[in-house]
Amino acid sequence: GEGAVDPQCGGAFVSAEQRNAYEYQTETILSTIGLNIYDGAIRTVALAKRGHFGPVDAYMRDTLLAHSTKEFENIRAGRPCRGVVSRGECVDSEGACGFCYGDGTTNAAKTLSFEDAYFFRMIADYHSVEQVVDARCPDRGQTWKWNEYRPVLGENA
Repeated sequence: GEGAVDPQCGGAFVSAEQRNAYEYQTETILSTIGLNIYDGAIRTVALAKRGHFGPVDAYMRDTLLAHSTKEFENIRAGRPCRGVVSRGECVDSEGACGFCYGDGTTNAAKTLSFEDAYFFRMIADYHSVEQVVDARCPDRGQTWKWNEYRPVLGENA
């Protein structure tokens, strides 16, 4: 692939090699500090079947029902829809477009209440990792930040 200008790098050009390094960096960090909530659900079932209810209760109470982790105040995709990015209705900058569900005719019709909003596919306690520089633009020295905000439902959650 070719490189492109990246707004997360202050509008600087990011080469294909830098983009690939960032993708590898991201997958490594997500799989190291993150939890896929489907995997978490399977683990809670296994623990409960073995009679280990304490960790299951703590995970349900302190994470899922609290809708938060140590550094994330919200692990649900409930920010109001401000337009569908793929249709050119909104330009996303740090989550500005919110989350749009379904084919409603208005943004309000595509917004779910907080209680109905999907959980994010991956959750973690930490938003960034100290001293890990974003591989897209290493010359800027900016810290890599959590970037997994895909909501899920069904067999994926």
